[in-house]
Amino acid sequence: MPSLNEQERIAVLLDSYETRLKAEEAQLAKLHQLKRGLMEDLLTGRVRVPLAQPEAAQAEAVH
Repeated sequence: MPSLNEQERIAVLLDSYETRLKAEEAQLAKLHQLKRGLMEDLLTGRVRVPLAQPEAAQAEAVH
């Protein structure tokens, strides 16, 4: 059995990992919702997707 001091250090580390995991899961959920919203906008036509320019026209636009 680890000493009480070591058990406390382990508990602190586990708490910090759990906090980080919850924050990452919340960020992931936000990104999924954003993706869903963007897909809905594109698929319903609320947002138009510009047509791709031919490569020659893109090269001229850069220069």
